[in-house]
Amino acid sequence: MTAIGKLLVFLNLIVGTAILSWAVGVYTQRVEWIDRTPEGGEKIEGEITRLRAEIERQAARAALATREWGPRYKALAAYEPFRDQRQAEFARRLAEARTGAAGFREQLYLPDPADPAKTLSLLDTAKEGNPVKGPPGDKPLQGVVPLEATYEANRKEAERLAKESYDLVKASEALGREAEVTRLRVDKQKAVYEELLDEARFLEAFEVNWYEQLVTTQRRKAQLENRLKADYPPWPAP
Repeated sequence: MTAIGKLLVFLNLIVGTAILSWAVGVYTQRVEWIDRTPEGGEKIEGEITRLRAEIERQAARAALATREWGPRYKALAAYEPFRDQRQAEFARRLAEARTGAAGFREQLYLPDPADPAKTLSLLDTAKEGNPVKGPPGDKPLQGVVPLEATYEANRKEAERLAKESYDLVKASEALGREAEVTRLRVDKQKAVYEELLDEARFLEAFEVNWYEQLVTTQRRKAQLENRLKADYPPWPAP
């Protein structure tokens, strides 16, 4: 019990200290609701006075806003047809930019009433500029849809040409391989032809030597026969 009692005493002390700190803070940081002037000090404006001044200020703003709302609303109502007309014109120009044959045009701006030499940031919906020209042939640029169709056609044509080019490359490679085989055959035929020429030259020389040997042999034979006839006359007939 002694320990519990001591614990309760310390808890009481802690709670009392906390309540004392809170009370001191509330007193020192209290809200000054009414005006007061400390002895020898400046006047302190109370919260009620500040709130009353804020209410008066907001009331003046509300009155000003209410007074300006009527003319502004009439001006807005008068401006609505102008906005609708511009929206319709912009929709037409966007449609032309998407599908028109001359979809892109130079945009003109409204002149500044205060200075005609300057222009406002508003587009002039009553006038249109010249068509924007470009390749090919410095012609008016088409709308987005025709350009997309032209791009798609050019893309397909490019794919077709690429395929044809690929096929031609393959055919060229095949012709190259065939040409290489033909070249090897021609080289072999040239080698055979050279061998045949060498054989022909050899046979021609052999034929000349053989003929000369034949003529020499026949001449020698005739000489020997004449010598035999001279040295050994023929036997008389019986």
